[in-house]
Formats: sequence, C-alpha cells, structure tokens
Amino acid sequence: MPNQSLPSREAETTIQNIIQDLSSSVEPSIRKASSAHGAPRSTVRHHLASRLLQHEAHPGLLYPL
Repeated sequence: MPNQSLPSREAETTIQNIIQDLSSSVEPSIRKASSAHGAPRSTVRHHLASRLLQHEAHPGLLYPL
C-alpha cells in the first residue's frame, strides 16, 4: 500500500466513512474497507480502539510553535 499523506480533515472524513462502512456491513473487514478507501489499516484499527493521538495523550511532551 502506498504511503499517502492526506490533510487532517480529509483523513478524518475518510476514516469515519470506513468506520461507517464497517458498522453497516458494506465492507466485511478492516483490511478490505481501508484498501477500498485508500487509508492505512493501522489508523483505522486505532480509531476503532479509541486510541488517542500522541499529541492528545501526552500534551505536555509537545511544545506549540
């Protein structure tokens, strides 16, 4: 799978569409749903597991510019 860099709003919309496809059984698996939308499987799995982004989980470690 090629490494794609999507703008954050577009990426979040794509991931929400994948999650919606999974919950409505349009796609049978995370692998097929993520490849159909062109998003990384690991990112979809992290969102489904409600994993926080690094800057949200550890706000004191990253400094604002």
